[in-house]
Amino acid sequence: MSSGTDDEIDKTLEDGHDSEPSEAKAELATSESESTDSSESDGNANDVPEIESNEKPEDATSAEEQVSDETESSDSDEKPIDKKAKIIGGVIAAVIVLLIGISLLPCRHDWQEATCTEPKTCKKCKETEGEPLGHDYAEATCTEPKTCKRCGETVGSALGHEVGEWTIVKEATCSSTGISEGVCTRCGEKQTKSLPKLDHTPGDWEITTPSTVSSDGSITAGVRTRSCTVCGAVIDTETYRLEATTSQRNALRKAQSYLNTMAFSHRGLVEQLEYEGYSTDDATFAADNCGADWNVQAERKAQSYLSLMGFSHSGLVDQLEYEGFTTEQAEHGVSAAGL
Repeated sequence: MSSGTDDEIDKTLEDGHDSEPSEAKAELATSESESTDSSESDGNANDVPEIESNEKPEDATSAEEQVSDETESSDSDEKPIDKKAKIIGGVIAAVIVLLIGISLLPCRHDWQEATCTEPKTCKKCKETEGEPLGHDYAEATCTEPKTCKRCGETVGSALGHEVGEWTIVKEATCSSTGISEGVCTRCGEKQTKSLPKLDHTPGDWEITTPSTVSSDGSITAGVRTRSCTVCGAVIDTETYRLEATTSQRNALRKAQSYLNTMAFSHRGLVEQLEYEGYSTDDATFAADNCGADWNVQAERKAQSYLSLMGFSHSGLVDQLEYEGFTTEQAEHGVSAAGL
Protein backbone atom coordinates (compact mmCIF):
# COMPACT_ATOMS: atom_id res chain seq x y z
CA MET A 1 0.00 0.00 0.00
CA SER A 2 1.29 3.48 -0.94
CA SER A 3 2.22 5.96 1.69
CA GLY A 4 -0.26 8.40 0.26
CA THR A 5 -3.04 5.94 0.88
CA ASP A 6 -1.92 5.36 4.47
CA ASP A 7 -1.93 9.08 5.17
CA GLU A 8 -5.42 9.36 3.84
CA ILE A 9 -6.63 6.48 6.03
CA ASP A 10 -5.04 8.06 9.14
CA LYS A 11 -6.61 11.39 8.37
CA THR A 12 -9.93 9.73 7.86
CA LEU A 13 -9.68 8.00 11.27
CA GLU A 14 -8.65 11.25 13.01
CA ASP A 15 -11.55 13.15 11.52
CA GLY A 16 -14.06 10.33 12.11
CA HIS A 17 -15.88 12.07 14.98
CA ASP A 18 -16.61 15.16 12.86
CA SER A 19 -17.44 13.52 9.45
CA GLU A 20 -20.50 11.62 8.51
CA PRO A 21 -20.06 7.81 8.30
CA SER A 22 -21.12 7.70 4.67
CA GLU A 23 -18.43 10.19 3.59
CA ALA A 24 -15.70 8.26 5.41
CA LYS A 25 -16.93 5.07 3.86
CA ALA A 26 -16.81 6.56 0.35
CA GLU A 27 -13.32 7.92 0.78
CA LEU A 28 -12.12 4.59 2.13
CA ALA A 29 -13.63 2.73 -0.80
CA THR A 30 -11.97 5.08 -3.30
CA SER A 31 -8.61 4.66 -1.60
CA GLU A 32 -8.90 0.88 -1.68
CA SER A 33 -9.85 0.93 -5.34
CA GLU A 34 -6.91 3.09 -6.24
CA SER A 35 -4.58 0.93 -4.18
CA THR A 36 -5.82 -2.23 -5.87
CA ASP A 37 -5.40 -0.79 -9.29
CA SER A 38 -1.88 0.39 -8.46
CA SER A 39 -0.91 -3.01 -7.09
CA GLU A 40 -2.22 -4.82 -10.11
CA SER A 41 -0.46 -2.45 -12.48
CA ASP A 42 2.80 -2.75 -10.60
CA GLY A 43 2.50 -6.51 -10.58
CA ASN A 44 2.85 -6.68 -6.70
CA ALA A 45 1.87 -10.17 -5.58
CA ASN A 46 1.29 -9.17 -1.90
CA ASP A 47 -2.30 -8.87 -0.76
CA VAL A 48 -3.39 -5.56 0.69
CA PRO A 49 -4.54 -6.08 4.33
CA GLU A 50 -8.19 -5.45 4.99
CA ILE A 51 -9.01 -2.50 7.22
CA GLU A 52 -11.70 -3.25 9.77
CA SER A 53 -14.33 -0.61 9.77
CA ASN A 54 -16.12 0.59 12.91
CA GLU A 55 -19.21 1.13 10.85
CA LYS A 56 -22.08 -1.22 11.64
CA PRO A 57 -24.06 -2.93 8.96
CA GLU A 58 -27.17 -1.22 7.87
CA ASP A 59 -29.26 -4.05 9.30
CA ALA A 60 -27.63 -3.68 12.72
CA THR A 61 -28.09 0.08 12.64
CA SER A 62 -31.74 -0.34 11.85
CA ALA A 63 -32.16 -2.80 14.72
CA GLU A 64 -30.55 -0.41 17.18
CA GLU A 65 -32.69 2.44 15.99
CA GLN A 66 -35.75 0.22 16.38
CA VAL A 67 -34.79 -0.68 19.99
CA SER A 68 -34.14 3.00 20.76
CA ASP A 69 -37.51 3.95 19.35
CA GLU A 70 -39.23 1.25 21.40
CA THR A 71 -37.46 2.46 24.59
CA GLU A 72 -38.49 6.04 23.95
CA SER A 73 -42.01 4.82 23.23
CA SER A 74 -42.02 2.81 26.47
CA ASP A 75 -40.83 5.86 28.45
CA SER A 76 -43.47 8.05 26.89
CA ASP A 77 -46.20 5.46 27.61
CA GLU A 78 -45.26 5.15 31.36
CA LYS A 79 -48.32 5.81 33.58
CA PRO A 80 -48.44 9.13 35.53
CA ILE A 81 -49.29 7.27 38.76
CA ASP A 82 -45.99 5.36 38.55
CA LYS A 83 -44.11 8.61 38.22
CA LYS A 84 -45.96 10.04 41.24
CA ALA A 85 -45.12 6.96 43.31
CA LYS A 86 -41.47 7.30 42.38
CA ILE A 87 -41.52 10.97 43.44
CA ILE A 88 -43.19 10.19 46.78
CA GLY A 89 -40.77 7.35 47.41
CA GLY A 90 -37.88 9.67 46.72
CA VAL A 91 -39.24 12.31 49.12
CA ILE A 92 -39.75 9.72 51.88
CA ALA A 93 -36.26 8.39 51.41
CA ALA A 94 -34.87 11.92 51.60
CA VAL A 95 -36.82 12.63 54.82
CA ILE A 96 -35.60 9.40 56.39
CA VAL A 97 -32.03 10.22 55.51
CA LEU A 98 -32.51 13.73 56.95
CA LEU A 99 -33.98 12.39 60.21
CA ILE A 100 -31.19 9.87 60.58
CA GLY A 101 -28.70 12.63 60.05
CA ILE A 102 -30.38 14.85 62.64
CA SER A 103 -30.51 12.00 65.17
CA LEU A 104 -26.79 11.53 64.80
CA LEU A 105 -26.11 15.17 65.58
CA PRO A 106 -24.94 15.89 69.16
CA CYS A 107 -27.73 17.22 71.52
CA ARG A 108 -27.67 20.91 72.37
CA HIS A 109 -28.60 20.27 76.01
CA ASP A 110 -31.35 22.23 77.75
CA TRP A 111 -30.63 21.44 81.38
CA GLN A 112 -33.22 21.14 84.14
CA GLU A 113 -31.55 21.99 87.42
CA ALA A 114 -31.00 19.21 89.95
CA THR A 115 -33.59 18.73 92.71
CA CYS A 116 -33.57 16.97 96.04
CA THR A 117 -34.39 13.63 94.41
CA GLU A 118 -33.31 14.04 90.75
CA PRO A 119 -29.90 14.93 89.21
CA LYS A 120 -29.39 17.69 86.64
CA THR A 121 -31.30 16.41 83.58
CA CYS A 122 -31.50 17.45 79.91
CA LYS A 123 -35.08 18.22 78.95
CA LYS A 124 -34.45 16.99 75.40
CA CYS A 125 -32.44 13.78 75.62
CA LYS A 126 -32.86 13.00 79.35
CA GLU A 127 -29.11 12.79 79.85
CA THR A 128 -28.18 13.34 83.49
CA GLU A 129 -25.24 15.06 85.10
CA GLY A 130 -24.08 14.86 88.68
CA GLU A 131 -26.15 13.62 91.64
CA PRO A 132 -29.45 14.69 93.32
CA LEU A 133 -29.03 17.50 95.82
CA GLY A 134 -30.62 15.61 98.71
CA HIS A 135 -33.02 17.11 101.25
CA ASP A 136 -32.03 20.07 103.43
CA TYR A 137 -34.27 19.70 106.47
CA ALA A 138 -35.24 22.38 108.97
CA GLU A 139 -35.79 20.98 112.45
CA ALA A 140 -39.34 20.35 113.67
CA THR A 141 -41.04 23.01 115.80
CA CYS A 142 -44.05 23.07 118.11
CA THR A 143 -46.40 23.59 115.18
CA GLU A 144 -44.48 22.26 112.12
CA PRO A 145 -42.87 18.88 111.38
CA LYS A 146 -39.29 18.46 110.11
CA THR A 147 -39.45 20.13 106.65
CA CYS A 148 -37.09 20.31 103.62
CA LYS A 149 -36.17 23.93 102.87
CA ARG A 150 -35.98 23.22 99.12
CA CYS A 151 -38.97 21.05 98.24
CA GLY A 152 -41.17 21.21 101.34
CA GLU A 153 -41.21 17.46 102.03
CA THR A 154 -42.01 16.68 105.66
CA VAL A 155 -40.86 13.94 108.01
CA GLY A 156 -42.61 12.97 111.23
CA SER A 157 -44.98 15.35 112.99
CA ALA A 158 -44.91 18.65 114.88
CA LEU A 159 -43.46 18.53 118.40
CA GLY A 160 -46.46 20.18 120.03
CA HIS A 161 -46.36 22.75 122.82
CA GLU A 162 -44.85 21.82 126.17
CA VAL A 163 -46.19 23.75 129.17
CA GLY A 164 -44.34 23.43 132.44
CA GLU A 165 -47.09 24.64 134.79
CA TRP A 166 -50.79 25.33 134.26
CA THR A 167 -52.70 27.99 136.19
CA ILE A 168 -56.47 27.73 136.64
CA VAL A 169 -58.08 31.07 135.82
CA LYS A 170 -61.68 29.81 135.96
CA GLU A 171 -62.91 26.90 138.05
CA ALA A 172 -65.08 24.29 136.39
CA THR A 173 -68.53 23.55 137.80
CA CYS A 174 -71.16 20.97 137.02
CA SER A 175 -72.82 23.47 134.67
CA SER A 176 -69.82 25.14 132.92
CA THR A 177 -66.25 24.34 131.85
CA GLY A 178 -63.19 25.91 133.43
CA ILE A 179 -60.11 27.58 131.87
CA SER A 180 -56.42 26.96 132.53
CA GLU A 181 -53.45 28.91 131.10
CA GLY A 182 -49.71 28.30 130.71
CA VAL A 183 -46.60 29.22 128.66
CA CYS A 184 -44.76 26.86 126.27
CA THR A 185 -41.21 26.25 127.49
CA ARG A 186 -40.00 25.72 123.89
CA CYS A 187 -41.45 28.65 121.93
CA GLY A 188 -42.80 30.92 124.68
CA GLU A 189 -46.31 31.03 123.22
CA LYS A 190 -49.21 31.41 125.67
CA GLN A 191 -51.42 28.33 125.80
CA THR A 192 -55.02 27.94 127.00
CA LYS A 193 -56.93 24.75 127.64
CA SER A 194 -60.47 24.00 128.71
CA LEU A 195 -61.24 22.15 131.93
CA PRO A 196 -64.14 19.68 131.73
CA LYS A 197 -67.35 20.14 133.69
CA LEU A 198 -67.61 18.53 137.10
CA ASP A 199 -69.98 15.65 137.72
CA HIS A 200 -73.44 16.47 139.06
CA THR A 201 -74.37 15.64 142.65
CA PRO A 202 -77.62 13.68 142.42
CA GLY A 203 -80.43 14.24 144.94
CA ASP A 204 -83.45 12.08 145.81
CA TRP A 205 -86.02 10.87 143.34
CA GLU A 206 -89.07 13.10 143.06
CA ILE A 207 -92.36 11.94 141.59
CA THR A 208 -93.60 14.26 138.87
CA THR A 209 -96.40 11.99 137.64
CA PRO A 210 -97.51 9.39 140.21
CA SER A 211 -98.14 5.80 139.35
CA THR A 212 -101.74 5.07 140.21
CA VAL A 213 -103.91 2.06 140.97
CA SER A 214 -107.48 2.08 139.68
CA SER A 215 -110.45 0.72 141.60
CA ASP A 216 -110.15 -2.55 139.68
CA GLY A 217 -106.51 -2.92 140.78
CA SER A 218 -104.81 -2.04 137.46
CA ILE A 219 -101.64 0.06 137.79
CA THR A 220 -100.68 3.02 135.59
CA ALA A 221 -96.97 3.87 135.33
CA GLY A 222 -95.74 7.20 136.62
CA VAL A 223 -92.69 9.44 136.08
CA ARG A 224 -90.04 10.51 138.54
CA THR A 225 -86.94 12.69 138.26
CA ARG A 226 -83.69 13.30 140.10
CA SER A 227 -81.93 16.69 140.19
CA CYS A 228 -78.41 17.91 140.99
CA THR A 229 -78.15 19.31 144.52
CA VAL A 230 -75.55 21.89 143.36
CA CYS A 231 -76.99 23.44 140.20
CA GLY A 232 -80.56 22.12 140.32
CA ALA A 233 -80.44 20.66 136.81
CA VAL A 234 -82.54 17.56 136.21
CA ILE A 235 -80.00 14.82 135.61
CA ASP A 236 -82.18 11.68 135.52
CA THR A 237 -85.74 10.92 134.45
CA GLU A 238 -87.42 7.53 134.52
CA THR A 239 -90.78 5.85 134.57
CA TYR A 240 -91.77 3.72 137.50
CA ARG A 241 -94.64 1.41 138.36
CA LEU A 242 -96.11 0.60 141.74
CA GLU A 243 -95.87 -2.96 142.92
CA ALA A 244 -98.95 -3.52 145.11
CA THR A 245 -99.72 -6.58 147.22
CA THR A 246 -103.22 -7.98 147.46
CA SER A 247 -103.82 -6.33 150.83
CA GLN A 248 -102.57 -2.99 149.46
CA ARG A 249 -104.94 -3.27 146.52
CA ASN A 250 -107.83 -3.98 148.88
CA ALA A 251 -106.92 -1.05 151.10
CA LEU A 252 -106.80 1.17 148.02
CA ARG A 253 -110.25 0.08 146.91
CA LYS A 254 -111.61 0.80 150.40
CA ALA A 255 -110.01 4.24 150.45
CA GLN A 256 -111.54 5.17 147.10
CA SER A 257 -115.00 4.09 148.29
CA TYR A 258 -114.68 6.34 151.38
CA LEU A 259 -113.58 9.31 149.24
CA ASN A 260 -116.65 8.88 147.03
CA THR A 261 -118.96 9.52 150.05
CA MET A 262 -117.11 12.03 152.25
CA ALA A 263 -114.01 14.20 152.53
CA PHE A 264 -110.88 13.04 154.31
CA SER A 265 -107.46 14.36 155.07
CA HIS A 266 -104.48 12.11 154.37
CA ARG A 267 -104.03 11.38 158.08
CA GLY A 268 -107.76 10.92 158.60
CA LEU A 269 -107.99 8.39 155.73
CA VAL A 270 -105.06 6.35 157.10
CA GLU A 271 -106.66 6.29 160.59
CA GLN A 272 -109.99 5.20 159.13
CA LEU A 273 -108.38 2.31 157.19
CA GLU A 274 -106.43 1.27 160.30
CA TYR A 275 -109.74 1.27 162.16
CA GLU A 276 -111.05 -1.07 159.42
CA GLY A 277 -108.19 -3.47 160.28
CA TYR A 278 -105.60 -2.66 157.58
CA SER A 279 -101.96 -2.41 158.57
CA THR A 280 -100.34 0.99 158.76
CA ASP A 281 -98.24 0.17 155.63
CA ASP A 282 -101.29 -0.90 153.63
CA ALA A 283 -103.35 2.08 154.84
CA THR A 284 -100.53 4.51 154.02
CA PHE A 285 -100.05 2.91 150.57
CA ALA A 286 -103.77 3.40 149.87
CA ALA A 287 -103.75 7.05 151.02
CA ASP A 288 -100.60 7.79 148.99
CA ASN A 289 -101.96 6.28 145.78
CA CYS A 290 -105.68 7.00 145.87
CA GLY A 291 -105.23 10.07 143.66
CA ALA A 292 -106.90 12.50 146.07
CA ASP A 293 -106.22 16.27 145.94
CA TRP A 294 -105.98 17.17 149.64
CA ASN A 295 -106.74 20.86 149.05
CA VAL A 296 -109.97 19.85 147.36
CA GLN A 297 -110.70 17.48 150.27
CA ALA A 298 -110.18 20.36 152.75
CA GLU A 299 -112.60 22.53 150.76
CA ARG A 300 -115.23 19.75 150.76
CA LYS A 301 -114.83 19.21 154.52
CA ALA A 302 -115.17 22.97 155.24
CA GLN A 303 -118.37 23.17 153.18
CA SER A 304 -119.86 20.15 154.99
CA TYR A 305 -119.23 21.78 158.42
CA LEU A 306 -120.69 25.11 157.29
CA SER A 307 -123.79 23.35 156.00
CA LEU A 308 -124.45 22.03 159.55
CA MET A 309 -123.38 24.92 161.82
CA GLY A 310 -121.70 28.29 161.95
CA PHE A 311 -117.94 28.74 162.30
CA SER A 312 -115.52 31.58 162.43
CA HIS A 313 -112.64 31.55 160.01
CA SER A 314 -110.10 30.59 162.63
CA GLY A 315 -112.49 28.19 164.34
CA LEU A 316 -113.08 26.30 161.10
CA VAL A 317 -109.34 26.25 160.38
CA ASP A 318 -108.75 24.72 163.81
CA GLN A 319 -111.44 22.12 163.16
CA LEU A 320 -109.89 21.11 159.83
CA GLU A 321 -106.45 20.84 161.45
CA TYR A 322 -108.03 18.58 164.06
CA GLU A 323 -109.36 16.43 161.21
CA GLY A 324 -105.76 15.94 160.05
CA PHE A 325 -105.37 18.62 157.37
CA THR A 326 -102.21 20.72 157.36
CA THR A 327 -102.45 24.42 158.16
CA GLU A 328 -102.00 25.31 154.49
CA GLN A 329 -104.68 22.84 153.43
CA ALA A 330 -107.07 24.11 156.14
CA GLU A 331 -106.57 27.76 155.18
CA HIS A 332 -107.15 26.88 151.53
CA GLY A 333 -110.32 24.95 152.34
CA VAL A 334 -111.85 27.65 154.54
CA SER A 335 -111.07 30.42 152.05
CA ALA A 336 -112.42 28.35 149.14
CA ALA A 337 -115.66 27.79 151.11
CA GLY A 338 -116.14 31.56 151.28
CA LEU A 339 -115.36 32.17 154.94
